[in-house]
Parts: sequence; structure tokens; C-alpha cells
Amino acid sequence: GHDYSISWLIDDSGNDTYRGGGLTLGAGNDNGFGFLIDNGGDDLYAPGSTNSLGRANSQNPDTNARNTQGLRTLGVFLDAGGQDVYKRSDGTKILGNNKLWSQGRSAANSARRKLEHGVGVDGKGTSTITSK
Repeated sequence: GHDYSISWLIDDSGNDTYRGGGLTLGAGNDNGFGFLIDNGGDDLYAPGSTNSLGRANSQNPDTNARNTQGLRTLGVFLDAGGQDVYKRSDGTKILGNNKLWSQGRSAANSARRKLEHGVGVDGKGTSTITSK
């Protein structure tokens, strides 16, 4: 989601390959909400950007009037079940099977980071969020 929008991707099952550019696969940007929920299967996640997989980004609240109003940005990634492979361009090790992570663009405890809420979970089982 970008600029006050919401984006959803819900996949109920199957072995999938996810590729995308910037601001994809469960990313939120500038007061937008982005969600990716995958409910099973052995999946490959290979986004072309670090702005993905449960990441939240916002502009500097001192220079961007939209954020000075205290509006939040949310990125949520949830993969329930399966043996998945994560290949992101930054080679980060925080992503992976049976892991929980949090990510935002800005430094921890900064004014900008307080508006960014990014989370990812890869766990066993299923979620109660489906496309049906």
C-alpha cells in the first residue's frame, strides 16, 4: 500500500514463486498498508528490493506534511507452513523459516521510525485469513 491505500495478497495454498520490484510483497509506504498472507506450500520469495516482506517505509515527518499528522505506515508478511526460500537483494539473515522479524526504513527510536510498523512471520500451521 502507498499513499493512504491498502494492498492485499492472499494465497491459500500451493508452491509459489513471488517476485516483485520495490514496495511489494507485504510492504507499506507513506501512510499505506500492505499485506501478504500465504497459507501453505513450499514457496520462493525473491523480491528485487529490500522494501518488501513486511517492511514499512515513511518519509521524514519533518519534511512531509502527511506524516506530521501522526498517520502510520504498516507492512505485514505472514507465511504459514511449508519450507520456504528467501532471496532478497540485501542478503539479510532476519528472514527465514520459523522466524519473526520487524523492519522499517528508519533508525530505531527516531521520529520517523515511530510511524513505521513492519512485521514478518514465517511459522508452522495455517492462518485464519483466507481468500474465501
